[in-house]
Amino acid sequence: MATNPSVLLKKNHLSLTSCRKDILSALLDVTGTISYTDLTDLLGNRYNRATVYRTLKVLEKKGIIRKITIDRRQVLYEVQKSQRDLKMHAHFFCRKCGNLICIEEPVEIPVQIPENFSTEDAEIVVKGLCVSCKE
Repeated sequence: MATNPSVLLKKNHLSLTSCRKDILSALLDVTGTISYTDLTDLLGNRYNRATVYRTLKVLEKKGIIRKITIDRRQVLYEVQKSQRDLKMHAHFFCRKCGNLICIEEPVEIPVQIPENFSTEDAEIVVKGLCVSCKE
């Protein structure tokens, strides 16, 4: 997937606004995931909270970024690395240090969905202790 905000936006038929460009630049610059709070800290006072939130929703809807919900209070964002990321995707969340690690292996839904239903997406977050925190 492209790593240039302008290319990503153009490829997804989105207009190049300064907010979209700055948010994508920030997301591309971090390794892994970033919280909404950390993202707004990086952006400073350039955009109001509602604008940032709406922009994140648009980028998520277009499949450029992924929203990862750890719990009701903690949401993280990451840039989709490939078309594979658009389907089933899993992460491991360390309850002690808060580190979120991408699980690279293909993921299958571990439950039987009702007959005649179709799956579009699944968000799987496995929670526990990482190697460092387990010791």
